Amino acid sequence: MDQYQGFWVVSPEGKALGKYHDWNGDPAVPVGKRVTMMLEASLKAFGEVTAREVQAVDHLPCRGRGAQADGSVNVALYGRLLHKGQSDGPMMLDSVTFCAADWARFSPPRMKEGEEWTLPDTMARALARSLLSPGDSAGVFRAEDFSGAELRAKVDSIQGGKARIALSGTWKAAGLYGGEKGHPYGASAVAEGFALVDVEKKSLQSLFMLFDGKVWGKTEETSRQTGGVAEWTIEVKQ
Repeated sequence: MDQYQGFWVVSPEGKALGKYHDWNGDPAVPVGKRVTMMLEASLKAFGEVTAREVQAVDHLPCRGRGAQADGSVNVALYGRLLHKGQSDGPMMLDSVTFCAADWARFSPPRMKEGEEWTLPDTMARALARSLLSPGDSAGVFRAEDFSGAELRAKVDSIQGGKARIALSGTWKAAGLYGGEKGHPYGASAVAEGFALVDVEKKSLQSLFMLFDGKVWGKTEETSRQTGGVAEWTIEVKQ
């Protein structure tokens, strides 16, 4: 069953049961109906199906919350194209994992108001690699694609055992979409946000950043607006 894009239904043993491609079928029949017909044909090819006893499972329990056994943290990323400030297309979902040592860099070197520091540019690049071009994996920027990546932090206030950290950043990158020479693209963005740090434990409790940027193809004059969010909380769902 050879085809370019679309849906495949395959048995656990690897037997192809059915397929659907946008180029196939009667255009007068709605896409949803055509896909349903393909699924019904696949079930018929598979044979009798018995009900299974299953329970819902969170396959990404650490995405955007909690810390893993080795102390690493997975920050949830959300991005999308915008048009005049409104959503323009589907949301991009991604994440970035920081090791325990890098994650600790979000905490201030000295716990006092006004303390300022800059995080390593490797962390800045990792945080924004997909938010600058919120589409599919072909648009993820590599570390070497960045011409600028800066992530700054400042202790805004200390109150009630919590330090509020103001975060800000700027990014610019250019690369080849999908690695193809005929598809250059670039992007830039700024971001602001905050983090809360437990003063006694010197560890983060939450992080939130809002990205505002643009992405373009061969020239910046054809740019499209982008928006994104990076977030994490120490709380773990039970």
